[in-house]
Amino acid sequence: MTDPVLSSLLRINRQRIKTLRRTVLNPNGYVGVMHLIVLYAGRHPGASQEDVVAFFALDKASVARGARRLEELGYGQYEISNYALPGYECRHNLGYWDRTEYLGIGLGASSLLHNRRWDFGEEPVALSIQEQMEEYMFLGLRKTEGVSRSKFAGEFGRGLDEVYGNVLRKMYELGLMEETGDLVRLTERGIDVSNMVMCEFLLG
Repeated sequence: MTDPVLSSLLRINRQRIKTLRRTVLNPNGYVGVMHLIVLYAGRHPGASQEDVVAFFALDKASVARGARRLEELGYGQYEISNYALPGYECRHNLGYWDRTEYLGIGLGASSLLHNRRWDFGEEPVALSIQEQMEEYMFLGLRKTEGVSRSKFAGEFGRGLDEVYGNVLRKMYELGLMEETGDLVRLTERGIDVSNMVMCEFLLG
């Protein structure tokens, strides 16, 4: 069976650049294109921004212009792959990035309860403290606001610098992360290579 989303992606990919740019600059059409880009990335785990840009036959300058246009229309980038008007951020997605507990029902559904993860039909697996901290970082860093030092300490009883000081210093020096008050977050450059940055927070 043909995947309708991927079929749509292929149709978009075959459009002339001029036509696609006109779609991107339309406030309603752009959001549709953005959702397709996010879905493409979801179907290609580990896909970089460069992969997505190449798939859509767009150069990074075009993507940057599209992002600026979204901001002009009042849409803010609240996480790596999503923009929204103020107050319309997807609470479902933010729940994942904040490690909010959830119970998945049905085939293919996943759950997180009491720091145990499992897929439907499988036995729950307890996450170690190390795994919880890793998740906290690489999920939390998907949000453009970043990760809160105080919340990390409250959650794990250890300071962020105590656990990740060396990693943070390395990311600051490379210009991939920055501090803003209580928060540590990806820079614009860091977002471009976010998968690489997040791998640095795996403690094993």
